[in-house]
Amino acid sequence: MILTEQEIRSLTRREQPAAQGRVLGRLGIPFRRHPTDGVLLVARASAVSALGGEMTLDAPPQYEIRREAFEDRRKKPETAH
Repeated sequence: MILTEQEIRSLTRREQPAAQGRVLGRLGIPFRRHPTDGVLLVARASAVSALGGEMTLDAPPQYEIRREAFEDRRKKPETAH
């Protein structure tokens, strides 16, 4: 998975992708630029490895899907506009 834009800003302490790229390069973290908007793409495993950490398989999921939110939408009657 990739780091979020917010995580990249937090890691680099920079707002602009060009400046973020310079900091990532100094940290030895490989990255790519998204072809459509120039946002940096950083693999989470690469960042962890470059910073001396270790990825674990038992890490909690980053996102949680709430099934009840979908079920609630099905229960609500459609309203005519």
